[in-house]
Amino acid sequence: MTKVLSLLGLAKKAGRLSVGTENTIESVRKGKSALVVASESVSDGTKKLINDKTAYYKTEAIFIPVDTAELGRAFGKTATACVSVNDQGFADAVKKLLGGN
Repeated sequence: MTKVLSLLGLAKKAGRLSVGTENTIESVRKGKSALVVASESVSDGTKKLINDKTAYYKTEAIFIPVDTAELGRAFGKTATACVSVNDQGFADAVKKLLGGN
């Protein structure tokens, strides 16, 4: 999981990441998001919100086995529920590291 978090940190530095639930949902709505990565430890309400929005806007969402504090630390924040990867190349690299595609 460390490689995934490092790659997401790199995407943040490159300006290709929206951090936080509100920013992530906004990126999904605007069609900027190639992938949503969320912590498995988010609340049921947040999971439903992420799943509903990504399904409606046909964006893939992946829940990874880290807590919100660990996900947030990858970006210098205290806690982060989810992020939107706004670049197809970074999204493909994350999915590859997680065993997909």
